[in-house]
Amino acid sequence: MIDLYKDKKIKRKEKKFWHKYNKLYHNYERGVIYRDFLRDFESFISPKSNEVWLDAGCGIGGIINLIKKKSKNKVKKIIGVDADKNVLFLARQKFQQDIQRNIVEFLNISISQKTIFRNEEFDGVVANFVFPYIIVFDGQYADNMAIEMVMREMHRILKRNGIIVWSTLNKNFSLIKLFWNSKKDFFYSLENAYYTLRLFKYLLQIKGKNKRGIYHSLSKDEIDPILKKIGFRNIVYKKSLVNQALIIKAEK
Repeated sequence: MIDLYKDKKIKRKEKKFWHKYNKLYHNYERGVIYRDFLRDFESFISPKSNEVWLDAGCGIGGIINLIKKKSKNKVKKIIGVDADKNVLFLARQKFQQDIQRNIVEFLNISISQKTIFRNEEFDGVVANFVFPYIIVFDGQYADNMAIEMVMREMHRILKRNGIIVWSTLNKNFSLIKLFWNSKKDFFYSLENAYYTLRLFKYLLQIKGKNKRGIYHSLSKDEIDPILKKIGFRNIVYKKSLVNQALIIKAEK
């Protein structure tokens, strides 16, 4: 087993890997199957007027746009946090007007440790393909315990009856199925074809890291007892991304 507590080389590689991935991520959102996935994710969120939401691992803010759209721009505030300063620079450019109106705020915070937020601060939390890739939480917890401790932190900062919506690739997701269902992107434009191929390069690495025990994409049967032990209820699952991913919704 890899000693993730001490392996600084892995941590450096991970930081570099996700930095490169984040620089390209917004291009992936144009893909056919990813647009379908976003519709599925949107169906699970229900932001209301005057609510405060957190996007954990926000990237350039794709899910923040969904929250704004679903609430008809009536949410009080959306806070996006990410460990990558460079991707937050792009996010702040994208949401410049919302930042000026104090509707959106971005913070350079890693959710791989206890956050600065108060108990019961948020009405909703979203995290899109984030939790399985936290390899160590607070420098102490690795493997499935890392995910459990992240979920405990999200539970702490959620208001009572607040919801969390997050996503994970299947443990043994099929690159062949994803590739086959992305074939329309190759004919749409050369640019789309280029970014689709780049995406599959990263997905191949993610799949390999799942097998080596660096990442932990859990199954429904593994997720359910963790969420229930923490105190989440009304847990709902939806298959998406041509059945290669799960979207999970739970209530505090």
